[in-house]
Amino acid sequence: NSINACLAAADVEFHEEDSEGWEMDGTAFNLRVDYDPAAIAIPRSTEDIAAAVQCGLDAGVQISAKGGGHSYGSYGFGGEDGHLMLELDRMYRVSVDDDNVATIQGGARLGYTALELLDQGNRALTHGTCPAVGIGGHVLGGGYGFATHTHGLTLDWLVGATVVLADASIVHVSKTENADLFWALRGGGGGFAIVSEFEFNTFEAPEIITTYQVTTTWNRKQHVAGLKALQDWAENTMPRELSMRLEINANALNWEGNYFGNAKDLKKVLQPIMKKAGGKSTISKLVETDWYGQINTYLYGADLNITYNYDVHEYFYANSLTAPRLSDEAISAFVDYKFDNSSVRPGRGWWIQWDFHGGKNSALASHSNDETAYAHRDQLWLWQFYDSIYDYENNTSPYPESGFEFMQGFVATIEDTLPEDRKGKYFNYADTTLDKEEAQKLYWRGNLEKLQAIKAKYDPEDVFGNVVSVEPIA
Repeated sequence: NSINACLAAADVEFHEEDSEGWEMDGTAFNLRVDYDPAAIAIPRSTEDIAAAVQCGLDAGVQISAKGGGHSYGSYGFGGEDGHLMLELDRMYRVSVDDDNVATIQGGARLGYTALELLDQGNRALTHGTCPAVGIGGHVLGGGYGFATHTHGLTLDWLVGATVVLADASIVHVSKTENADLFWALRGGGGGFAIVSEFEFNTFEAPEIITTYQVTTTWNRKQHVAGLKALQDWAENTMPRELSMRLEINANALNWEGNYFGNAKDLKKVLQPIMKKAGGKSTISKLVETDWYGQINTYLYGADLNITYNYDVHEYFYANSLTAPRLSDEAISAFVDYKFDNSSVRPGRGWWIQWDFHGGKNSALASHSNDETAYAHRDQLWLWQFYDSIYDYENNTSPYPESGFEFMQGFVATIEDTLPEDRKGKYFNYADTTLDKEEAQKLYWRGNLEKLQAIKAKYDPEDVFGNVVSVEPIA
């Protein structure tokens, strides 16, 4: 393998094909979309990344960076066979300076990052709940989580980065250096440069956070009335200190999230909207904790402190949607679809997360759509639709067509009611059934042309491209 020979000459670690390491790092998180890299390099420094990029350039292959490897479309592999994969998860150092700016290497995962920030001066960053997700893909796509309504997206805290460009040169980006590239990195979904280090402002970890769950037992009619009431409230009243998502499956529709405050105050916030939403709803969980405690609340059995040699896999199809205020027609169609089609599917687990994304008091929505490359700040709602096969190790049949149809049917109940310019999808909940043109339009909406021009400037040959990344169009 000429790439391996080049890596060896440059003193960059790599996996031999069919080795234990190749098996570990070269197997996708989502086994439904598993690909074979041309080679796997394991950089441990910015200089290693640059040397590996040069090897990829010499071999004429596309190059993909894999951080946590959690991309739903396996874009750390390029979303197809034949890319040089840079396995970044040995680069996971986190350090906080005297100004409380955190420098985080591109291969760090969210759980480890959160622990290190707490340990180094009780600092925190807004980010998602899954501890194995890599900071790299997370921030490049957006970085939504249970502190977003209060503190914005992960990318809103990014102040600088050290990156390797498509010509293997190393540059720094910020609002004053390579500002266009810095703009693109905040929501452009990757493919512009390989980030070896991120620099983030941080906030002091709050002493008191209250986690909660509201359990509803709503019939069809109550679902419709409840969602309408929640929509009015999310748009106009929901306080900035609260985050909320609806957790929906065949048997339930529950509300959950975090409140930056105590349990007594949270009750005062929840009770009026519970009453207004109608039907039967009860506060089934109300736990006053701290920043560390709320992180642990949403682990669902996962290990918090993860760095490398990550060997967890699932077999699934996911989809997403962002949308403005929904029409009554869309809410009714969604509820009808749930009641008419969502019986439990044997051997499979499906769920929907309906996130309270925007609204009058949302920190995320306090910025304009073009302030960063993240193009959905005008959208009230964000959904993740997820359907997985449980026993995939003993399941030799491919993911069923009916699974795609089932989830896409859910999406269509809402999407079909939206004008073209309000349709959107969140790159970090990637839908692998989209073609490149469609994907770009939905992920980056009104920011697409600017992103394509920046891509053409920094990576005209699409060296860092994958199957859905922004195309270089000058």
